[in-house]
Amino acid sequence: QLQKPGSYITGIYMDEPYVVLRHPDGDLRGFFNVCCHRAARVMTDSEGVAEDLKCGYHGWTYNLGGMLIKPTRLRGIKNFHPTDYALRPVKTAEWGPFVFISYSDESRADDFFRGIQPLTDRVRNSYKFFDDGYEFVRQVNFDVNCNWKILIDNNVDGGYHVEFVHESLTNELNLTTMETEATGSYSVQACKGKDDYKNTTRQIDEVIYAHIFPNLIVNFYGPWMDTNNMIPLSEDKTRINCNYYLKKQFLNETPKAEIEKFIEAGIASSVRVQTEDIMVCEDSHRGMRSISFDNGRYAPRLEEPVLSFHKRLAEEFRNQLYKE
Repeated sequence: QLQKPGSYITGIYMDEPYVVLRHPDGDLRGFFNVCCHRAARVMTDSEGVAEDLKCGYHGWTYNLGGMLIKPTRLRGIKNFHPTDYALRPVKTAEWGPFVFISYSDESRADDFFRGIQPLTDRVRNSYKFFDDGYEFVRQVNFDVNCNWKILIDNNVDGGYHVEFVHESLTNELNLTTMETEATGSYSVQACKGKDDYKNTTRQIDEVIYAHIFPNLIVNFYGPWMDTNNMIPLSEDKTRINCNYYLKKQFLNETPKAEIEKFIEAGIASSVRVQTEDIMVCEDSHRGMRSISFDNGRYAPRLEEPVLSFHKRLAEEFRNQLYKE
């Protein structure tokens, strides 16, 4: 999505609009997508290619470096310096084919990427195409009536729930081969597909389900890669942004007539799994409010990633409370 000079994407995260673009010099640039005149969004399309950034409200225009180059109808204004009205920058960083942003001036990007370096090495060793070999296919969003942390618990339970909740997924995986790894920064669940995986809907030969603290899931299975970004909207509502990718090599080697059917069937299968997960997570959220529930137990080995996630959460919460 950000390959060409001038290509951009926009979004709203934690009520803050952002725009990330590929500058003609080849670098990524990020900005708050807020015009310095009356605070309207500068770029309103979700993605595109542009030579400059022009606000549709009053026409104020910024170059791709965020500098104001055309403030309209200001003849006679005093004490006005365009350099004082540049778009406020947002920090960006790349990890494989993904872009991370930070609104904070005290970004811990170095610590973040150092913490997930073993995961980076593992993914690059297993998936040689990780950095530039996937093509974006589609985004599917889900609004869920539960806390975001319950969704993460469900995603990192070592496959514990799969045979009970996901009949179709169980038929694609050899769950007896499931292995887990957990650190404070990330966790990994990996297992093999069925022996006849080429005859299954998504052609899963093996899977790696990776959780990057706090709220990002990256899944690799067969020719597919997808991401689940759990965006908290409130204490009991979460939006899941699911982005789907396919290996470019797979797309190039598969007849075009078969690609569309494969994509539709694969995403439909994934959506079915997501819908099943949402059902049990919303049910779990309701149950946690019951006066009958205190806390559960961790299944040995399987739920090691859940325990690791909870320990890191507790550490972050304690640090924030003491900070305040």
